[in-house]
Amino acid sequence: MNTDSASLRSSDIELVEPTPQLRIVSDSEAAELAAEIPTGSPFAPGTALPLDLVGQPISFEAGVWRETMLGGLLASLIMIAFGIGSLPIFPVGSMLIAGGGCLLGAMALVTRRPMLAMAATIGNLAVLALGFVRSFW
Repeated sequence: MNTDSASLRSSDIELVEPTPQLRIVSDSEAAELAAEIPTGSPFAPGTALPLDLVGQPISFEAGVWRETMLGGLLASLIMIAFGIGSLPIFPVGSMLIAGGGCLLGAMALVTRRPMLAMAATIGNLAVLALGFVRSFW
């Protein structure tokens, strides 16, 4: 195969996943392998960041937050019911409940159900507006 860059096409490249090689090592070999693993702070004096990390873009990874905010979404939906329930008796309290529901609904936009989170946020905004109007009448 010609390795000239002009004749190299993307169809000529085949991606192959490396197969892991497992082997049994002795205690001395394990100690040598463990000595190669860097430990401690990368910010300590005399140490440098690994070259593969320098210049890499930092992106937002929701991770556990995405699953945690599913509970926040459920709480936001429940807060709509509590806000409506407290509206005739204590309108200022319903405004406080709806404000918390709006915050939780907005934070839940990173979940797997962003449309439901948007609906919860809008529902809490409506309860907030009703509580505001009700507090003056």
